[in-house]
Amino acid sequence: KDRIENIIKRYSDHISIPIYVSDGSEKKDEKIDSVNSASAIWTRPKNKITEDLSKKTHFYWMSGSAFEYAIEQFPIILEKFHSCGPGNTYEIIKKNVTEDRIKIFLNYEDWRDEITNGKS
Repeated sequence: KDRIENIIKRYSDHISIPIYVSDGSEKKDEKIDSVNSASAIWTRPKNKITEDLSKKTHFYWMSGSAFEYAIEQFPIILEKFHSCGPGNTYEIIKKNVTEDRIKIFLNYEDWRDEITNGKS
């Protein structure tokens, strides 16, 4: 159960639908808490972002301002791998990160598939 919850938190924390995990030991009326926060980090108010991004290795940015805020809070992530769509966000990221650490995807789903399944 712990391993599954960690995988959900790592790869699906941003999904807007709550994800619940049960090992069957809960009582009939016992409330089960959602494993994921059910909100994408880039949609949360800046003062509500408490996640330690320094432990992450790969990022997909939909917003250049979210990237700038993140590197302000966690400069170590400049050494990690970043992805985004072609456009303004890419232009902002490439000013801060070397080209070998940036990859362009047309959408988030393609990036997620490559990260989770090793698909290109």
